[in-house]
Amino acid sequence: MRVLVADDDPVCRHLLVRTLQSWSYEVTAATNGLEAWKAFEERDYPLVILDWVMPGVDGLELVRRIRSCSRPGYVFTLLLAASNDHDEFIQGLAAGADDFMVKPLDREELRVRLRSGERILKLEQTLVEQNRLLKERNQEMEADLRMACEVQQALLPQGYPSFPRGVPPERSRLRFCDRYYPNGAVGGDFFDVLPISDFMAGVFICDVMGHGVRAALGTAMVRVLLEGFRHVGDDPAAFLEGMNRDLLTILGQASVPVFLSAFYATIDLKTNTIRYANAGHPTPICVRGSEARVLPLAGDHPGPPLGVRSQATYATIQGQALPGDRFIFYTDGLIEANNPQQELFGQERLRDAVCSRQAVECSRLFDEILAEVGRFTQGRGFADDVCLVGVDIR
Repeated sequence: MRVLVADDDPVCRHLLVRTLQSWSYEVTAATNGLEAWKAFEERDYPLVILDWVMPGVDGLELVRRIRSCSRPGYVFTLLLAASNDHDEFIQGLAAGADDFMVKPLDREELRVRLRSGERILKLEQTLVEQNRLLKERNQEMEADLRMACEVQQALLPQGYPSFPRGVPPERSRLRFCDRYYPNGAVGGDFFDVLPISDFMAGVFICDVMGHGVRAALGTAMVRVLLEGFRHVGDDPAAFLEGMNRDLLTILGQASVPVFLSAFYATIDLKTNTIRYANAGHPTPICVRGSEARVLPLAGDHPGPPLGVRSQATYATIQGQALPGDRFIFYTDGLIEANNPQQELFGQERLRDAVCSRQAVECSRLFDEILAEVGRFTQGRGFADDVCLVGVDIR
């Protein structure tokens, strides 16, 4: 290990250098502070032994310079003084010195103090290496999260089907709109629109428990399961019951439970009806265009979240879906946003926000609602993922 020694006393310097060399240290000796500082700038020295009193730049000033420089790696500094003055000892430590010895030096004491310094340096080197490895792993995780985010975005609808099937999008009687904001790099909310028949759309929205990678894996699993239940897509209760069974079959052996709230609805343009089932999810909003009213979907009796009970059953509720109506589905991250007084935005404020903007186009409505929630939270943002899906019947 390299050691830099600075002492203007030639006898003390010579004895110190020979002692250190006998202990197998690689020693560089300086006759004053300026010479020592020049040597320090040119090469790394993990151990530095400095005489306190030297002409020009003294040992205390050298310690301050060493502590103020931005070179990597720690430097263990030992100050040598002529007397055991308590005030000088405090002054030296305050400047950044690690240890303090009084001349004439005791050989064995010096060796013990240097070994203590070496232990500190080795611990620092270990910490630096661990931090380097941690940084590399964090970079790998960030890259993985970015890829997971891209995959998750790809799983969300990239466009919407037209109803009746085959008509140009601008002539579709069902118009869809969405806003999706994950709380982190990846989120636990998910939605999809399924073409059940030429005149029937299925709208699914869910919120997986938790945040981050585990929740994102849950949404990916849900996306795969959706495809397997298109054959019962016209029966909301059967749709949710089948998904619940499959989730429990897949996740039943997992050490950490995974469950999700979900809402599934079908909108039939031939019969002007909406049929839906609820698995512990917030109640959607209906904007009744013909009556200029905003109300929660009637008769909403939620069953348990998916992935909780193996024999869970869900009720299918039926209501009207008339031209001019708008249905708004959302996850609880929207209504559970809170202000500095810990008040929730809540469903009532959400309905009021929708009611005051009934004539507003859906995408603008969603942007204004999100802005209103932002004002309510006074910049605190959302503590959970947020998803909004709107369906307009033309």
